[in-house]
Amino acid sequence: MASSAGKKVLIAAGKTGGHMFPAFALGESLSERACEVVFVTGGAKIENIILQGKNLKTIPLPAPRLKGMGFWQQASGVSRLPGILLKALSIVHKEAPVLVIGFGGAAAGPTVLAGKILRKRTAICEQNAVLGFTNSVLAPLVDKVFLGVENTKGRFGVGRFEVVGTPVRKEILAVEPKQYSTRARRVLVTGGSQGALFLNTHVPDVLGSVAKDIRDIEVIHQTGVGNAKWVQQRYDALGVNARCVEFISDMAQAYDWAEFIIARAGASTIAEITAIGIPALLIPFARASDNHQVHNAKILVEAGASLMCEEKDFVVDSVASTISSLLADNNRLEEMASASRKLGRRDALERLTTRVLELLER
Repeated sequence: MASSAGKKVLIAAGKTGGHMFPAFALGESLSERACEVVFVTGGAKIENIILQGKNLKTIPLPAPRLKGMGFWQQASGVSRLPGILLKALSIVHKEAPVLVIGFGGAAAGPTVLAGKILRKRTAICEQNAVLGFTNSVLAPLVDKVFLGVENTKGRFGVGRFEVVGTPVRKEILAVEPKQYSTRARRVLVTGGSQGALFLNTHVPDVLGSVAKDIRDIEVIHQTGVGNAKWVQQRYDALGVNARCVEFISDMAQAYDWAEFIIARAGASTIAEITAIGIPALLIPFARASDNHQVHNAKILVEAGASLMCEEKDFVVDSVASTISSLLADNNRLEEMASASRKLGRRDALERLTTRVLELLER
């Protein structure tokens, strides 16, 4: 759309790949349409790893997380908010974007609020099945709220909502759908961009037990920074053919390799595995705000696309038995893969891009 060419969009996201990857997908899509895109991120260490090799203009805005923190951490964070908002106002004033759009995370709140104060067009994206704390505060203020799933909890009484799906990177959309003519043996374990201590601690024991039934099982496990060595040692001690890495920079390649996923239930992970159609065991993060990962996972479970085991119900032998049976049942895997693909919103990036361009052209 020619009228949006050269217009600037400020995209705020940070702290996790779950916020950043959909934001980057939108940024790249807008750049291809001749928009100027600037990212505001939280300045966390994991962001530097995610950003490595990407030619993106980014501005750090370190901001404290408030939801789920202890009293003193919240008090300290609240005391910093005026200064953070002033910095956000300075960023928005200097960059002079037409639109400010937030994807969640602590940096998104003050950035979008600054955009509203300076009378910019504003929007937020909520990927999870429960509206997050930052987005709950911003939803009544912004011009548009884009949702990843239907019936997002917390949206009541607020207009301007539209379900578009969660954007998935183009290289992941290019991965071929899974086919299961025989049993599966390649398992990808991921707790997200930062890893997951619970998965790092318990999943090697599970797959060690599975390997007694499926001797040619192969595992790739994304552990998070600083954890690959000790998790690898555990797999080695159990005799499992596993490769542990701190961070997988090419998730498309990992998904292409994998036949089964063991993962947290973050919205971006779910969007990616349903875009391809990969059977999964989802283990929601027990301390996720508003238990949103359980709500995310339930959507797949109810559709027959995945299994779910909450941390409180996790028993190594039971989980191992379930996985062993499933990997050996190619018909069940094929049914789960088909159900997963039906849930996937492969057009989410194009839909969101179109709506953002419409906001730019108002």
